[in-house]
Amino acid sequence: MASSALAACGDDEKGSDRATHDEWFAAACEVLAEADPGFDAFFAAHPEPTLADWAEFLPHAIEELNKLEVVADLSHPIELDAPLAAAVAAVHKLQDTWQASVDAANAGDQATFDELEEQAQGVDVPAMEDALHAAEPRDCSELSS
Repeated sequence: MASSALAACGDDEKGSDRATHDEWFAAACEVLAEADPGFDAFFAAHPEPTLADWAEFLPHAIEELNKLEVVADLSHPIELDAPLAAAVAAVHKLQDTWQASVDAANAGDQATFDELEEQAQGVDVPAMEDALHAAEPRDCSELSS
């Protein structure tokens, strides 16, 4: 079922078939409301996760990041093309790092896993967050306020 934001796509003042920034933002927030990589639940269930725990969990987190690609594919104003492409590239970089972490965990290679997680948390996650905020500095919670 199309949301009101998605149904309104194409009604911007320029007469294009692209959504306005606010329409895109509302539709993006609907998609992101359903995205949950599950880290809170994971750490609640595994206060000191093992490599096996990580190997089982991270594929879910990788899959959940695909919802950010869905957001980039929503109709949006042309000025968001480059920032959204950069955000998708940053998401792919984090997914690649997490997949390498899964591979290291499955191999029982704690040292490589630790290096990759340092890369993910220290570099890839902040880069992804910066890229997402460059495309849209607002937080979805601002829609409900």
